[in-house]
Amino acid sequence: MNPYFGDVDAIFQTKITTHQVIYAGPGIYYTRGNLGGVNAGVCLQSGDRLVGSGIDITTFRRYTNAPGYQTGAGNIEGMISASGVSNVTVENLTVDCQGQVYLTNKINGIEIQGDFDTVKFCKVINWCGHTFNGNQGDEAWAVFLVNQRPQIIPEAERGNKILYCTAASPQGNYDDAFIADGQYLIEGCEAYYPILTNNSTSTFAYPGAPGPGMFIGTALPIAGGKNAIVKDNYVEGGLFGIYGDTFGETNCIIENNILNNCMTGILLNGSMSTNQWVACDNLKIINNLIEALTNYFPSERMMIGLINYSTNYAPWQRIIISGNTLRFADGVRPTRIDGNQAAFWLGVATNPAASSNLEGVLISGNIVDNELTNILQGLNYHIANNVDQNGKLSPVQGADEQYRN
Repeated sequence: MNPYFGDVDAIFQTKITTHQVIYAGPGIYYTRGNLGGVNAGVCLQSGDRLVGSGIDITTFRRYTNAPGYQTGAGNIEGMISASGVSNVTVENLTVDCQGQVYLTNKINGIEIQGDFDTVKFCKVINWCGHTFNGNQGDEAWAVFLVNQRPQIIPEAERGNKILYCTAASPQGNYDDAFIADGQYLIEGCEAYYPILTNNSTSTFAYPGAPGPGMFIGTALPIAGGKNAIVKDNYVEGGLFGIYGDTFGETNCIIENNILNNCMTGILLNGSMSTNQWVACDNLKIINNLIEALTNYFPSERMMIGLINYSTNYAPWQRIIISGNTLRFADGVRPTRIDGNQAAFWLGVATNPAASSNLEGVLISGNIVDNELTNILQGLNYHIANNVDQNGKLSPVQGADEQYRN
């Protein structure tokens, strides 16, 4: 009813102010989205709470006939967005980005930049990103709670939460699901990707990277978490289950996640994107289940990897990897035995100054498929008391003196 009847974007631009509760009833609401990084489309302000009537009952859908949107001109920074805000909540709705494989821009689902913001009980579908080709292409996210890069850690956001959300049907080939930075909680979310197939050829510089046309998807990019928790999430398919290459994680817990049929389970590899080598301190990777298929092992495949690329002294320390189950699916045997199929991959730069950049790493109490090996470089780690999947202490996984320098 008036005055809230008519063009959805116009209503949000002219009728909505701070600290309002906006109820969206059943139906489909068409929006152009936030094109070009300016506050446009369904844009919220500090203190606003956008409440739908339920997933797949209330849907915000991209309007594909607006000028400039048909061809994919310009990035859409969120079908629902907010920037420089605090205490914003989006809940109980679906966002359909209507992304297409042929588009060259990115289309983010829900993008909120600020402190103490929450996205919960939402589903994002058909979000869309693309690998870089000249000046075209960009990485996309289903739910994005991060300051615009370049990130500066003292300004990392606080108190953000992504709770019980679903990301499915990604389009393009460069799509991540849920991301936050600084101090945050990501809990109870689900991400569904295509399951990658055999014979991939690496064209990227990091381990486990895909070949041309393959799906570059990370369900949970942890973006330099500081006092962050990633727990009780479910991931199926894609390139990485959990991945970080931005800043060293500090006081970060990765717990009770199920990573199913990902090409690589968990990989934290320093600060590749910024060339600012930051130490990682007090990281716990505990009680996760990583279960893999066996028909798409490229070179340098890992279940859990910690790789510090710094050539200077930038130690990662006080790291615990415990209680995890790393295995092939029941009844599935490896189709290709490869020395680079690593349960645990600890890597450092090869120069002497960097050889001790993994300090105080404890790997203990994990259940590991005995077809997997380890790749352990550098100094100062302790690996012991892991058992094979049949419940026996493994002479490979549990030989303390064999693997500790």
